[in-house]
Amino acid sequence: MVRISLMSWAFGRFARQHSQDPYRFSLLHNEHASSSESLASEISMLYFAAQGTEHVPAIASYNRPPTKRLRTPLFIPFTRNNAMLRQTVLGYISAGWPRTDIVIIDNSGTFDANDRKQLSEQNPFFLDYDLFRNRYGVSIQQTPTLLNFAQLQNYLLRQALARDWPYYFWSHMDVGILSEEEDVPYVPFYHRVLDIMKASNVTKDRIDGNWAAKFFQFDNLMLVNVEVWRNIGQWDAFIPYYATDCDAYGRARMLGHTTDNVRAGHIFDVADVVSNPELKFFPLDARAASGQKLSAQSGKSTGDEVKSERYRSLRNELQKLSNKKLRNPYGRNTWQNKQKGGKGEPWTYDPIGFQDAWWQTAEAGRALFVKKWGTDNCNLHGANVTMYHEWRKAQDVTARDIGHYT
Repeated sequence: MVRISLMSWAFGRFARQHSQDPYRFSLLHNEHASSSESLASEISMLYFAAQGTEHVPAIASYNRPPTKRLRTPLFIPFTRNNAMLRQTVLGYISAGWPRTDIVIIDNSGTFDANDRKQLSEQNPFFLDYDLFRNRYGVSIQQTPTLLNFAQLQNYLLRQALARDWPYYFWSHMDVGILSEEEDVPYVPFYHRVLDIMKASNVTKDRIDGNWAAKFFQFDNLMLVNVEVWRNIGQWDAFIPYYATDCDAYGRARMLGHTTDNVRAGHIFDVADVVSNPELKFFPLDARAASGQKLSAQSGKSTGDEVKSERYRSLRNELQKLSNKKLRNPYGRNTWQNKQKGGKGEPWTYDPIGFQDAWWQTAEAGRALFVKKWGTDNCNLHGANVTMYHEWRKAQDVTARDIGHYT
């Protein structure tokens, strides 16, 4: 009786909080299909669906996705810096990526602290659930605990395998997304993504091709061929951060699979955010349609038109941020360590200690990469390394004396 009562309580609580799961969506989207056809109801205690049906800002009319299309599940993993994630999500939405297909992966490692609103905005692990779910209309999936980068990639693969998806997308969260509005004829970013899928023989049931990944400016955005990764194998969790991509993509190429470069639009690799991103990523006309209060901007129209002054200004600003990141003497990922607050808040790792531990873990992974392959060359295939060389110098360690702690 106790078990039944607890299950009933849990189901009732989460049924109210977590509506339908877009993980179960049919990979063929029809805007006019009923909810029962497009989404199957499933309760997941770590899943937080988007709330409501009216979300803002509205996208420009010229960037709207087609009514009938393949679904394009896009995972965006998050660990630190809510502002950077916001800029990335708004970029994808403004470029036409359907909100219903976007899932933020909350890898903050703070368990339920974010969904319970227990973290301050100065906490690097703070994630604004209300903003993303209620205002922007995207969903959030929590990882069970903090995962390193390689483990995150395995987690995404496992999610796809569990749902029989032949493909999915994932994106870094430190990018600025824009369509190439200067091109003639103009094709929106998201429409070009769909064109690339069609050219790559992607259907809702299978992929006819031997490619492992489609790289949109390396893996800043990546389309994954799930079945091929069964042959490549899992990402190496013992090489957690830097060089783990060298290992995974290297093995893919050694095994005869390709990682193809494709282009859908501008993807700016950035380490900072623009001010007022809603005002800069969305036209005035679209924001007015969203019910937002508008202020005069130099008396000039930045309405619903391609290649507007607003667009050109934002493109230039994002390019400057990208150039700044490239030239930064302190490295590319300073954005990860900008926030220092939150110490002592629920489930929060000491922010300064986290950064120190992160780097030590990353360096240990680089050293292990060298032990695994006998080289520090990231281009394993180009260095004539083969699967034969994998762990050739490994020691068969049964036990090792690690000392005694008193």
